[in-house]
Amino acid sequence: MKRGNSLALTLPKDSNFKLNETRLGIPQKEGKGLILVPKIENPYKDAKKGEFYIPEEWEDNESDVE
Repeated sequence: MKRGNSLALTLPKDSNFKLNETRLGIPQKEGKGLILVPKIENPYKDAKKGEFYIPEEWEDNESDVE
């Protein structure tokens, strides 16, 4: 629905959405819809250096990335 120069999204009452819940709208290809996903806290904000390091799978693979 259009309100002024903005778009508004109307959701059914019996849906799983809660009032004031933040969700991200991910546009689908060709602008034919949105996927609404819950916004989560940054899972990496308290991570320690190297905590999520994964060693290279192929050690003999040459790369310019260090």
